[in-house]
Amino acid sequence: MCAPKPGTSHGGRRGLVGVTSVALVVLTLGSLFATNDIGFTRDESFYFRYGRQYADWFQALENAESATTRHEVLARTKVVDTWIGNFEHPPLMKSAFGSSWRHLAYKDRPLAPSARKDSKGRVQARISALAPADGFRVGARVRLLAPLSLDGHAGATSRHLGEGIVTKRGVRDATVAVELGGRDLSLCTPSLGPMTMTGCQARELRTWALLDEATAMRLPAFLATAIAVLFTFLLGTHMVSWFTGAFAALAFLFTPRHFFHGHLIAFDMAIVAAMMATLYAFWRARDDRRWALIAGLAWGISLLIKHNAFFM
Repeated sequence: MCAPKPGTSHGGRRGLVGVTSVALVVLTLGSLFATNDIGFTRDESFYFRYGRQYADWFQALENAESATTRHEVLARTKVVDTWIGNFEHPPLMKSAFGSSWRHLAYKDRPLAPSARKDSKGRVQARISALAPADGFRVGARVRLLAPLSLDGHAGATSRHLGEGIVTKRGVRDATVAVELGGRDLSLCTPSLGPMTMTGCQARELRTWALLDEATAMRLPAFLATAIAVLFTFLLGTHMVSWFTGAFAALAFLFTPRHFFHGHLIAFDMAIVAAMMATLYAFWRARDDRRWALIAGLAWGISLLIKHNAFFM
């Protein structure tokens, strides 16, 4: 006879499983954010690039205002040129990296004042080195930042020179009408001093732009690690016991190699998460056929993350 499955025998046990699940997710995310001062690996450099490249394509598709423009973005040439980058890996996680960066990162871009003024007498400045998905669209409000010194902090309020409005957006640059608020742009000289890392910069002010660019890119990996820990716990709990599931989840998270990979802009923890979710759904489907559909969907997501899923 089969023993009753832990987590399904009564409401109290289900409550314990639910509370533990939430605690493990919070612990995982908190641990990863608290230790996100590690450097970047070689593989991450590729996914920084391709995540942004894919995000530019999605931005172009959203900006298409006519059927002709949409056709151009969706045409074979444009699609191949964009998605051929790193074609040997499926696209889901690279798209997730790019989407997280696009929507959740604040982006500091070079700013140079000019001698010109607009029709309202406002000083104009130029933002350069822009890509399509960087933002800074016409009407966007931006903060003007003084040069960043070697011992300074990118988010220090002492860097604030004022704000402005984007009045023109080109392919790679934008024009800002400056509202100085009592400070001038004399600090924005073309040459950098020996103790500065950047010149003046502009940062678009958006509600959800809460993370620096690297952390925003890494956020999907943090979430994937939390999901991997969660389904390790759930599978262990339903197969054996609550203690087994909790021990397995914590042991998995704090294995040094796993913990390191949990930070990275890569596919490793994401494929573990998707495969664990597939296994959990498969196990539950033995008693409830509704879980079979979830198992199929989870395996499909696994295939969109990394080809390891074929070996399940």
